[in-house]
Amino acid sequence: MQDFFTLYSTLSSKIVSQIALFYGSEKWPIFTLINAFNDTIKSKHISIERLSANDIEPADMLSHLCSNSLFGDVTAVYLRDVDKWSKSKQEKAFKNLTLNHFGENILILESGAEKLDSKSPVYQFAIKQKAVLFQSKKLYENQLGPYLTFFESKYQIHLQKVLRSTMIEYTGTDLFQMESNFQKLKTNLSRPDQEVDQNMMKTYLGLNKQYNLFELQQALSKKDTKLISRILNYILSNPKDFPMVYIVNNLFEYFNKIQKIHYSSDKSAQGLARDLRVSPYFVSQYIQASKWYDIRNCVHMVEKLHAIDLASKGIFSSSTDLKNDLRLAFKKLLA
Repeated sequence: MQDFFTLYSTLSSKIVSQIALFYGSEKWPIFTLINAFNDTIKSKHISIERLSANDIEPADMLSHLCSNSLFGDVTAVYLRDVDKWSKSKQEKAFKNLTLNHFGENILILESGAEKLDSKSPVYQFAIKQKAVLFQSKKLYENQLGPYLTFFESKYQIHLQKVLRSTMIEYTGTDLFQMESNFQKLKTNLSRPDQEVDQNMMKTYLGLNKQYNLFELQQALSKKDTKLISRILNYILSNPKDFPMVYIVNNLFEYFNKIQKIHYSSDKSAQGLARDLRVSPYFVSQYIQASKWYDIRNCVHMVEKLHAIDLASKGIFSSSTDLKNDLRLAFKKLLA
């Protein structure tokens, strides 16, 4: 099983394997690797046929993959949604399929499943044919550092160290959003390898270093009620930069982590970093917050935030003033 950065580097070097299988819960790494695969294939003047298991039968896929080899022309077949085929259909497609059947043709398989049964026909086929296997596992904030470095290198941009945490706070584990931010910065910067400072982040991305969700969390950890109020009012007054769904998800994760601290049997910094899936550097912030907010406070906020999230989607609520609902939740928390 290869990791994202090694595989991306291999593909960037114009080295491509004949068979590859991509699956997992995080879609950006899969999307990016398949695009890199396609770019490498195109650079070799090989045509690509894009198919979906939702639309074709196994015989159709085999026809596309194997018939072209008879004429000596190399073709790449990209089959997505392979998990939509039943086990019997997968067996028809892959049980007896070998490289001998499709010559030098290339087969790229994508499954929408988070995990694949190691006994499934498609997984067994990939193993037997020594295919490139890539599982895109769920990402946590303490794993985002290498991706920030990846984007900095790709777009020739350098973030000031203090702003790396601001970027992570703003995008969370949404790598599509993170890359979009780097694209915006690249478009607006005047020269390669330029260092991005706080003013640039605010101008081009709308990130205010003083008033954002990262600073709100910092203020919550100190229970600085005046600062919490100012930041909350600023955020709720700027829905374009801070959509309600983003605010709610961010705060839900924050209070959920504090709640986990209260239930954790290992209260050491290292143990909590592991349980919370955050960098040890940020653990002290959550430990400090846990001293201000007990389990009852955390349950209150998690329940209220969940209700606001549902209401924002029109589910189980008649409330139309979600901003006021959030303010009331904070008022009770800080009372």
